[in-house]
Amino acid sequence: MRGYGVRVVAITVFGATRATVGGVPVDLGGPRQRAVLGLLVAARGRVVSTDRFRHDLWAGEPPPKALGALQAYVSHLRRLLEPERPPRTPATVLVSTAPGYQLVLPEDAVDAWRFAASVHAAGAGGDPSRVRQQAAEALALWTGEPFAGHADAEWATTEAARLRGLRSDAVELRAGAELDLGTSDGETLSTLGDLVREEPLREHAVALYATTLYRAGRQGEALAVLRAARARLSDELGVDPGPELRELEHDVLNQAAHLDRPRSRPLTRTGSRDDGGPDGGAADGGAAGSTGVHRPPDLLGRDAELRRLHAALDAVSGVPSLVWVEGEAGAGKSTLLDRFAADVGAAGTATLARGRCSEVDGAPPGWAWHDVVTALTGREPGTGTAYALTRALGDALAATTGPVVVLIEDAHRADQETLQVLRHLVTGTGTGTGTAPLVVASFRPDETGPDLATAVAATAQHTADRIRLRGLDDDAAREILRRHVGRELPEEQWRRLTGRAAGNPLFLRQLGALVASEGADAGATGLPVALRDLLGRRLDRLPPRTAHTLSRASVLGRDVDVDLLLAVEALRGALDEDDLVDDLDTGVVAGLLEVGGPGALRFTHVLVRDACYDRLPPMRRERLHRAVLDVLEVRHPDRVSALAHHADGALGPSTAERAAAHLAVGARAAQAAGALSDAARWWRAVLRAHDLGAGGTRGRLEAHRELVRTIAAGGDHRAAGIEQAASVEAAERIGTVRDVALASLWDTPALWSSRPFGATGTAERITGLLGRIDPGDDALRAGLLVSLAHEVEPWGVTAGRDAADTALALAATVGEPGLLCRALNVAFLQTFQTIDVGYCARIGTETLRVASDAGLLEHQALAHLMLLSDSVGRADTAAARAHLDAAVRAGTTGQLPSLLLAASIYEATAALLGGDLDRAGAEFDAAFARIAAAGDPNADLIRPWLRFTVRHAAGDRADMVTELDELRRGLPPGPVDDMLVSALLDAGEESRARALWPPPEWPRNSTWLVATALRADNAVRLGDTDEARRAHDALVPWSGWLARTLNGFLVLGPVDRYLARTATLLGDPAAEAYRASADATVTALRT
Repeated sequence: MRGYGVRVVAITVFGATRATVGGVPVDLGGPRQRAVLGLLVAARGRVVSTDRFRHDLWAGEPPPKALGALQAYVSHLRRLLEPERPPRTPATVLVSTAPGYQLVLPEDAVDAWRFAASVHAAGAGGDPSRVRQQAAEALALWTGEPFAGHADAEWATTEAARLRGLRSDAVELRAGAELDLGTSDGETLSTLGDLVREEPLREHAVALYATTLYRAGRQGEALAVLRAARARLSDELGVDPGPELRELEHDVLNQAAHLDRPRSRPLTRTGSRDDGGPDGGAADGGAAGSTGVHRPPDLLGRDAELRRLHAALDAVSGVPSLVWVEGEAGAGKSTLLDRFAADVGAAGTATLARGRCSEVDGAPPGWAWHDVVTALTGREPGTGTAYALTRALGDALAATTGPVVVLIEDAHRADQETLQVLRHLVTGTGTGTGTAPLVVASFRPDETGPDLATAVAATAQHTADRIRLRGLDDDAAREILRRHVGRELPEEQWRRLTGRAAGNPLFLRQLGALVASEGADAGATGLPVALRDLLGRRLDRLPPRTAHTLSRASVLGRDVDVDLLLAVEALRGALDEDDLVDDLDTGVVAGLLEVGGPGALRFTHVLVRDACYDRLPPMRRERLHRAVLDVLEVRHPDRVSALAHHADGALGPSTAERAAAHLAVGARAAQAAGALSDAARWWRAVLRAHDLGAGGTRGRLEAHRELVRTIAAGGDHRAAGIEQAASVEAAERIGTVRDVALASLWDTPALWSSRPFGATGTAERITGLLGRIDPGDDALRAGLLVSLAHEVEPWGVTAGRDAADTALALAATVGEPGLLCRALNVAFLQTFQTIDVGYCARIGTETLRVASDAGLLEHQALAHLMLLSDSVGRADTAAARAHLDAAVRAGTTGQLPSLLLAASIYEATAALLGGDLDRAGAEFDAAFARIAAAGDPNADLIRPWLRFTVRHAAGDRADMVTELDELRRGLPPGPVDDMLVSALLDAGEESRARALWPPPEWPRNSTWLVATALRADNAVRLGDTDEARRAHDALVPWSGWLARTLNGFLVLGPVDRYLARTATLLGDPAAEAYRASADATVTALRT
């Protein structure tokens, strides 16, 4: 129902084109404006494209401003047909539907539509009385020639000819029904006679006329009519009459008895010239519009993909499921999801909720899930972290009965919070419900960033399908083109056009629209390399005022808030409200905008928005963003993300101070919500604002520190380190000692060091700062000590242990959970400096407790990895995998790449422990490729350890001699010496091995346990009892454990295996017990 007073609209086209509203005639204006209404009636409720209007209204020669004139005609007609429609309320009679307009009225509101419907009903056959009544009702509507005021117009003559054909059908149908009933009268005889004279070759009409004459006792006239028809057919067409006339002539000559009786079977027609009612297909190749009956969106060439989506929904059972739909811009992802959503809605088998990731900057973090929760509950969730949003989503799902389908569009634009909630939902954590939704997420593969890539990998086990939309096949591509071109083209031109579009539906639609308006040559030779150029040509065809309005509207982003657009005078320009709304409506008609809800419009594609935005000169963009900022500050001060976005766009010398404040607030909100890419961009903008004169020294240094934190939290530790160096340099140049200390803090948890081997400069600077800061500032001192412990890992173990112990003690007194978790993190790194084998489990358990109580997800994830290490050491692979899964579920988006890397390395280790060395080798190679791609500065050291682990398990390391030799040349003695000694012994080069023996003592860092196990093995092989004794004594506390690195991802087998070997060399009777223990551990692992 419309939201305002409804007055019945009625339109008549038999005779002059007329209209009444509420029974009162309205003045439809001049001939061309009346023709607009006539064209819409002739389209029978289908869309008439603007190109068709331009062609038909001006007889193929439209003036340059034809589109503007059309817009004015439509606007006037709307005011006439819906006089009580409030401003900015969408029209409901003459509606905008790309690529043009359509008339949305009931069938009985238009005399021509009602006429055609009555003829169709009569032609369906059935009871002769009903047929006669329906045909008579149709003929009663014929009060004059249709579209009489436009008799010379091609569109009118075509439609009038169709209606005349229907009138002839109606005459025949009424006459046939009366013959069936035996009730023919003079009127019927007269109208039949007129019809035969008008259409003498219409054989069925001749047969009915002759039969009616015979029934009236006029046998001679009946024969004369039949013979005249025979002669005309012979003279004009050279053919004999058809069977119906031949049989009738024979029966009349023989006065057949059945001619005097009503016919035993009704003579009705089974078809007609009308190819659709008022809600039929699209006129002139345009897309069919709505007439009140919901239609699933048309889908060409994607039937197989649609079946896969339905199969995924049918297969959902007990656990959440995910389907990824990927395709380039314009490939049809939204159309496929629209059709799937329509199918689900029509079937009523599932609750549907839909969210779309913002395709422009400035949207609040996690906005897609706000849409989903709102759709499920009918109310918007509050703002908050990803954890809070996940809880709100869980509550919404718990309150929903039956299956749920969640559609997330444009995931390539998803922020970290959106992806984190997606992972929690799909993996079944954090939702607090047993509801198992099907999530369908679409994205563009060529715009996939690292956050989405890691999310795809993290949800792999829960992914039911991954659908890639490739180019449409030739048949589907041609059909799309044909619908938009609206006419047939030579085969060569079809091939050229489909080849240019490469099966991309968006390209095909835009190309078809271009051909429809400018001809086939324009499409075949004028399709630019980039679609944006093609869209530019479409924009050029709009009235200049409309094109300018769309460009100004694009400043608001892809989603256009009409109220906000009207409120920003600089965006509205000199237009009054009606003019601006008319321009936006023209954008809808042109297929550049679509209705997104009450008071909201949306550019049909982000490329359309970008094409409009790019037409604005940079200085004008800046002024428009500033104007939007002015209004948002007053009307919507709570839209911090939008304020930051427009502050960024408005940033200049005159706005720097004001912009910096909005940018900082937006960046902090984005950080809190986990939208780290937005936060980093806006912190960089804050620094640019300071370069333009905003704020003071402390504000600049704080922004730089926050930028470092944001980048590090996003997982790019290398980039964060580079930015931190710049932050420290700035603090040293313009700040205080405290500023330098704050800039030197490293707040991001880590399971292993990402510092380059041998780098000592940062550690030395931090050590110096510890002697210069306020000795009473425990929090700052603890933070610096944490940073120092990170910096000296893995080589400066003594300094690291002292720093970690002091940091932990200070953090415990400060009482800040984040600081305490960071101190526990560096305490964990000291695990192998103690002989307490339970140390790792205690640190992990305490970290998990503190992090869980404080809601620190990144530290919860790290705690699970600590406990994974302990589980691997105890050879409890089930517990290890459980902790790994928990870590991936809890981890932030920034941590996800490292967590997935950890998962891939663990898979290799699990294969190794299970005895599948080939798989372990392949998994380690794949993991190293990811390590190298991430730019780890210690990749050259990591690779040989990965390969050596597999070779060691196989019992032959000889093929690594060359690789280890080359690596050793660039390193001081120690890091690779034990591996090289082992490889040399396998290669039969004992003398070289002894020349390297014994290597320097291995520090008790994260690799100490595996290095000591290897040292014990080498000592036994070389018969060195002193080294064997030292290694044996060091390993004894770890009896019963696996020799592992601290992260738990590299394992050299049971420690007892090496204790058995050293005990044998040393004559220790415990050797056999150690050997039995090792064998039992291996057997358990492999079963």
